[in-house]
Amino acid sequence: MSLNRAGSVVFAAGFAVFASVGCNEPPLAVAEPAIKRAELPVMAQGSGTASPIAETAPGDAGIADASADASASPPPPSLFDDPPSAEKSKAPAKKEWASAPAVRLARVTDSSCSAKRIREWVRVWCSGYYHSISMVSGTREGVDMGVLQESDSAAYVIFPVRRGDRRLIMYQRMTKWSGVPDLLISEQWLETDKGPMVSVLRI
Repeated sequence: MSLNRAGSVVFAAGFAVFASVGCNEPPLAVAEPAIKRAELPVMAQGSGTASPIAETAPGDAGIADASADASASPPPPSLFDDPPSAEKSKAPAKKEWASAPAVRLARVTDSSCSAKRIREWVRVWCSGYYHSISMVSGTREGVDMGVLQESDSAAYVIFPVRRGDRRLIMYQRMTKWSGVPDLLISEQWLETDKGPMVSVLRI
């Protein structure tokens, strides 16, 4: 594990590392055990490959259509339309995220990323090989970041969403020689807004 000049902790020697950087604050790094494969989240609907359609008899067509309609699930609730209360709660335990409900963010331009919510806490999980995560600006209280290098490589960030928040977090994708900026996570909840605006944008 090594600490760069910007204060970000980067992945080294095959272990998961964590980084958190705030404005004019000393860097914070916390190492935790790698997440078990069983806890890895299910990717957002539509990210998998399509299955071959089984041939059905004409009389079964109506039954098949009804079954498809019944199995279709509604989109997850919007974080903006269903904002958390002003009450502050403790950060969820790692195992709680395995069964946490999905949440719809204001904008996501990378299909490899998904989001979950527990009370005011949001986790953004992006599959892929990432070099590091750093906090560009904003409130660092409660923020937890991780880069995993396993058979299912991924990076995640967990943060509380509270009125008055403003954050900008950057993911750097791993390349042959170093990391290059790849994703930006923006969180903003102005005092006059109904709910928070959280976006995941590919650079």
